[in-house]
Amino acid sequence: MLLLLIPISLAVLTYVKTRKLPLIIEVPNSSNRVIDRGSFQGIIKLYGVPLYEGATCIFMYFINYIVVKARPDLNSGDIEHAVIRKKKFRRVNSIFIFILTICIMALYSVNQFEILYNVKLTQVYNIFNIMTAAVSFI
Repeated sequence: MLLLLIPISLAVLTYVKTRKLPLIIEVPNSSNRVIDRGSFQGIIKLYGVPLYEGATCIFMYFINYIVVKARPDLNSGDIEHAVIRKKKFRRVNSIFIFILTICIMALYSVNQFEILYNVKLTQVYNIFNIMTAAVSFI
């Protein structure tokens, strides 16, 4: 649950930075080219990324919780080896979910930094996108 600090800090940064942004923000690499921060839809677009990030973190936490709390299959003959194999599977799966969550949060954060600082971070976004794809194919 410490990963929730990332979306919370991003939301605080968005709140602090939003006051300094102009009323109409032009986003360089987005399907929504213009964000009107004075409207409700503009506020949702600005704070949507930290909300999605937090929801993703909570969702991945519950997936990890379900995997860790699953009952081991002890019908595979040698019970001791089955328990060891199940613990190893849980540990590897937890590490995989943790790394995948960090990669997804990095993608969301790059997207939010593009909006807040009005810069093009296409290369950084592509690198994190490739990392996320590589991790998910492992």
